[in-house]
Amino acid sequence: AKTISESNGTAFIRSGETFETLKKQKITLAINTGNADFDYEMNLMIKLALTVMDNWLVQSAEFVLTAIQNPTMSQEEIGQKLGINQAAVSRRQKRAQFELMMELDQFYRKKIKNNLK
Repeated sequence: AKTISESNGTAFIRSGETFETLKKQKITLAINTGNADFDYEMNLMIKLALTVMDNWLVQSAEFVLTAIQNPTMSQEEIGQKLGINQAAVSRRQKRAQFELMMELDQFYRKKIKNNLK
């Protein structure tokens, strides 16, 4: 539709339904594709990821954003970009559980790709 108030497609309806349940479930992110098995598995992984991400400090989130946007940068280069030394970058990476989050990202990508087949 031309305006959001006129929208009524399945994505719009599902997003509204899911948004209403977020507060009840005390979570900040979920998906609703209409495939209950897929949604259950993905939402379980999202909940697990949120146990890490909801506890990030601003500095951890800043590191993650910079690392994702600059995947070829070394810790030294990321540190220069953030105005911190390499040791501080390493600590932020560890606190953010960055490697695990990137594994989870690959898991999501694979599941989504396989689900589209």
